[in-house]
Amino acid sequence: MALLVLLIFLIAKLSGTGTGSARPAAAPVITAAPAPEVSFEPVLTPEPQEETTPAPTPEPSPTPAGPKAKLSGGLVVPADWGPVIPERSRAVYDSFFDKSCMVGNSLVEGFFMWAGMTNMRYIYHTGATVNDAIGKLDLAPITLNPPGYYENIYLLFGLNEIGTDVNSFVQGYKKLVDFIRQYQPTANIILISVTPVTRQVDGDPNEVQSMDRIRTFNSALTEFCVDQNCWYLDIYHLLLDKDGYLSGDYAFVGDGKHFEKSGYVAWANYMKTHYVDSSLPDEK
Repeated sequence: MALLVLLIFLIAKLSGTGTGSARPAAAPVITAAPAPEVSFEPVLTPEPQEETTPAPTPEPSPTPAGPKAKLSGGLVVPADWGPVIPERSRAVYDSFFDKSCMVGNSLVEGFFMWAGMTNMRYIYHTGATVNDAIGKLDLAPITLNPPGYYENIYLLFGLNEIGTDVNSFVQGYKKLVDFIRQYQPTANIILISVTPVTRQVDGDPNEVQSMDRIRTFNSALTEFCVDQNCWYLDIYHLLLDKDGYLSGDYAFVGDGKHFEKSGYVAWANYMKTHYVDSSLPDEK
C-alpha cells in the first residue's frame, strides 16, 4: 500500500499538477501602435505680384489768408488766394451760366453732350490745340457779339498738347487770351486744368499723356493765370482716385482719357460751387 501511494506521488509530481505548483505566466502580447498617417501637401510658390507705385498726390496747400478776389478796372481778378477759384458759400443754378462760353477740344464736346448745362455756348473741335484754336475753331460767337456779351469764358486745352513743349503751350494760351480780350474785355477768362489720365494710360510707354507732364502743364497754367489776371478752375483734383490717377468712376473705359457721363456731371456740379462773380471780393 505504501508503495502504491509513493508511486502516485511520483506520478503527480512529474505531471506538475501537485499542490503549490503554478503555471508560468503567459508573455503579454504587445501590439505596435499604428503609424500616424502623413499627408503630403504640395508646396505652392506664390506668383510674383507686379509692384505698382501710386502717382504722387500733391499735398494740399494751406488755406491762404486775405481777400479771395479784387476789382480791377471793372473785372473781378484773383487776389491773395491766388488764381484757383475757391469753393463758394452757395451753389448757383444752371441759369448762372447763360452768359458763359466754353472753348476747347473733344472734352468740351463731351461736356456739351453729357453735363446737362445746355444754356452755355460751346465752341469745340476734336483734336484742337491751344496753338491752332484761332484758325481751327469758329470763334464768331465771341468776335461777332458785342463787348460785354459774355460774363465768363472757359478755355480747356492740354489733352492734345502734353507731348509738346510746355512753353509753347503757355505762349499759345497767351495769344488766345489776348485775342479774346480784344472782343470781350469784361469777361472773366477761366482756364480749366489739364485733366488726369488713368493708371493704365500713365504706365503705357506708347502714350504721351503722363501724370508727371500733366502736373507740369498745370503748374505752368497757374503761373500764367497769376501773370495774366485769369482764373484757374481746378477739376484735376476733383477727378482723381485715392492713388492719384483718373478715377475709374469717371474714366471712359475706351481710352482712359475722356470721361463717362458721371465725370462730366461731377465737373458741372463743381462749376456750380466754384465760380466768379461780383460778390467774390467781399466773401470771407
